[in-house]
Amino acid sequence: MNSAQDRAGKSFPLAEAEDGARLTVLALRGGAGFQERISSMGLYIGCKADVLIGGDDGRMVLAVGDTRIALGHGMAQKVIVKRRGDER
Repeated sequence: MNSAQDRAGKSFPLAEAEDGARLTVLALRGGAGFQERISSMGLYIGCKADVLIGGDDGRMVLAVGDTRIALGHGMAQKVIVKRRGDER
């Protein structure tokens, strides 16, 4: 079983998502400054994001609607997500 199958139905840090993953943001684990910054970029609890580029080092490029968002490993580690379709 691969790591994507291991995480089925579970939440995990965005930094662990692979290319092509379709996700829903569940939580933002950081202080007020982090919450404000990430929200201003267009990432918020409940939003749907698709991983365009997910690097082994945790750097990410996401599609949120028509917006593209680039995050480093530290920020991606603080965003908790769940695969779309696991809401059942």
